[in-house]
Amino acid sequence: MTNAKSTKKSLLFSALSLMLCFAMLIGTTFAWFTDSVTSANNVIKSGNLDIELEYWNGEKWVDVKGKSDILTNTLWEPGVTEVAYLKVKNAGSLALKYQLGVNIASETAGVNAEGQSFLLSDYIMFGVVEGVNGETGAYANRDDAVADVTTAKKISAGYTKASSMLSGDELYLALVVYMPTTVGNEANHNGVDVPEINLGISVVATQFSYEEDSFDETYDGAAYWLGGVDTEWYNTTDTSFEIANAEELAGFAALVNTGVDSFAGKTLTLASDIDLANVEWVPIGDVDADVFVGFKGTFDGQGHTISNLYIESTSWGQGLFGYMDASTNATVQNVNFDNVNITASDCAGAVVGYTSFGTFSNITVTNATVTATTTSGYAGALTGCGYNSDYVGCSVDNATITSAGSFAGGITGYQCNYNKSFTDCSVTNSTITGYAAVGGISGIVHAGGTAFSGCTVENVTLNKTRVDGHPSIGVFTGNYTGSGATVFADNTADNVTLNGTHVAYVGYDVLYGSSYSGVANTNFDTTTTTATNIVNNLVEAKTSSADLNSAVVSGAEVSLIGGTFNLNTLSGKEGVTITGAADGSTVISNSSSTGFGSNFGKNSTFENLTFSGSTNGVRYSYAQGGTTVFENCTFKGDSTYGFHIDESNGATFIFNNCTFVGFNAFAGDLTKVVFNNCTFLSNGNYGHTNIWSVAEFNNCTWGNGTSVGPRGSATIYFNGVEESYMHEF
Repeated sequence: MTNAKSTKKSLLFSALSLMLCFAMLIGTTFAWFTDSVTSANNVIKSGNLDIELEYWNGEKWVDVKGKSDILTNTLWEPGVTEVAYLKVKNAGSLALKYQLGVNIASETAGVNAEGQSFLLSDYIMFGVVEGVNGETGAYANRDDAVADVTTAKKISAGYTKASSMLSGDELYLALVVYMPTTVGNEANHNGVDVPEINLGISVVATQFSYEEDSFDETYDGAAYWLGGVDTEWYNTTDTSFEIANAEELAGFAALVNTGVDSFAGKTLTLASDIDLANVEWVPIGDVDADVFVGFKGTFDGQGHTISNLYIESTSWGQGLFGYMDASTNATVQNVNFDNVNITASDCAGAVVGYTSFGTFSNITVTNATVTATTTSGYAGALTGCGYNSDYVGCSVDNATITSAGSFAGGITGYQCNYNKSFTDCSVTNSTITGYAAVGGISGIVHAGGTAFSGCTVENVTLNKTRVDGHPSIGVFTGNYTGSGATVFADNTADNVTLNGTHVAYVGYDVLYGSSYSGVANTNFDTTTTTATNIVNNLVEAKTSSADLNSAVVSGAEVSLIGGTFNLNTLSGKEGVTITGAADGSTVISNSSSTGFGSNFGKNSTFENLTFSGSTNGVRYSYAQGGTTVFENCTFKGDSTYGFHIDESNGATFIFNNCTFVGFNAFAGDLTKVVFNNCTFLSNGNYGHTNIWSVAEFNNCTWGNGTSVGPRGSATIYFNGVEESYMHEF
């Protein structure tokens, strides 16, 4: 053998080890009885669960436990082939189900002769051939061994087999590991940085439903799922099927994914709760197939719970169902999900990753973590991409929904139109995060007839990570497109926190975000929706027509970042906090007066705002009761007064550290106005103040041309001293 670099067969991997670590993991919980008792003529004896894993050392079968010398070649080069012969045996008295795994436990990268880092696992292939007994039928040569591997994979892909065994059953298999002769110097290490693989083999076992007690053979049917697949329940003639355990549910996935049956026009029901044991789940329906393979039938959980659903994938369309076919209006109903953990590139949801024209009813999702990892986005507790679907009686509690891209929602990341609806759905105690289009119910809706009725968003935090662009965040939806009618009827929201900058375009609404085009949808109807305690509604003016009206709902906290906002007459909204930028750059204005209508601002606070109008800065009309506080605000009327209170009864207004350019407090009976540390200036035309109510001026500053005095039966106090005449400054 030559040493020329150009000759692939000359590759020499000196001091290179491929080590195998074997572990047999059998927990004591797998054996439910552990004692034996003899009484008269009856024997009560514990069942024995015992699985063995051995390898053939050329002379005899040896327990693999603690062994690391199964594959001993340390001079791997192209063409080298190693075979490990293994035997799995049920040595106990109980039937069992098992999962056998061959996977890389750890790996150290090497550096090749060209100075490039590489992983040895990228250049070593392997396969597992069942039925090969090393004692009686070992391969005669390396070519036979490699040829017997029908599906060769990189060793990094690993191997998993889940099945069942009766007492005394044995499984023989050959692990064939080889380096193809096509490998070149890209894997020839430099003699210093030596690559190394630690390969692990594990087998776990638990009870299998086979032995009977006085009732039937199902007493251990709830034993942990180990990834097994059972399709024995299926036939081609029936139109309804019952699924009783995780193996059968996995069999359902296998039947759909291999194209055996889409179950169109058929119904599958759950007969019991199913624990998927956090074993990696293969979704029902495959979006990565050349042609989408999807479920087309009805799945009825009958009130049962699927727990510990786990998926960690770099593919898209991940959930219990990966894909539900758009052509059939497939249905999932009456099922609960608990302890869900799903990661996908995009389109991630507990029920289905991607669907269109689906129906979801009476579904609950609790204790869920759903993540879409790419900028494509789409994540929801029920569906990732739920195009054109109906949701009825669905609830989400204690969920963490995260999208690295746009479209994150409590129920779905994406919902289209076609007169679809959310009815009696709720999202509670959850956190929803996305780059944009973040909503408590849906990340986005196509406004072509979508209806929200009887829905609840409560104790929810919405996070938008995008720092500019469209508002893309809202209590019920983050975005909408189109101008079709969308109705919000009898919905409630309470204690909702919105984090992240929104951008106030025309038509922005704290309840449903904003359109991508910035065009207002006049067909939205939100008159019967109640929203309270909406916190940290951060809004930025992006156009000269930025409209603040719809960003304000009762109980909302709205933070305004710079810019100029329109504010037409607002009425009937209470408990509001609106805060502007600390540098005073936030202006609220319109063509005449900033209008505060009947009862608007009752028990509310306004901070760091400049109110400016071509006539009055603010004209406040018909306030009835309650207390309104202004902190660090400026009121400026171009041709009339900075602030004008008009016919307000029983209300209290408190101004702290405010500036008035032109001022007139014309108030109705029983109105109290308090000014603390305020400054009053004339705008050249108006600087006087007429008080028609009770007023207190404490530590205030007056500019030239200003005046203040009582009118009618008004009472005025200056620093605690009552005065009854006009003061001019």
